[in-house]
Amino acid sequence: MFEYFKKIENNKMLLGILIITINVISRNVKINLTPFQKYLIDNVLIRQLFIFCVIFMATRDISISIILTVFIVFLISELLNENSDISLIKNDNE
Repeated sequence: MFEYFKKIENNKMLLGILIITINVISRNVKINLTPFQKYLIDNVLIRQLFIFCVIFMATRDISISIILTVFIVFLISELLNENSDISLIKNDNE
């Protein structure tokens, strides 16, 4: 029985399907949050922590998770931000 659960835990296909399902369905789940909870979620560091948690759940490797989190945060906040000096996206307002 233990070996059966171990096989399920290590099944990469199942893990991938679960992560995709969580990401798709979580957008449609409505949770009543207090104004303070909404304020916390809007905090940049909390959002980066959420990104790290999702990556860590997928990789289960802390060093890879940290590297990917730094890369994704840099990508989103600098390279794909039209207001950044090093943006890859052209700002039409200039």
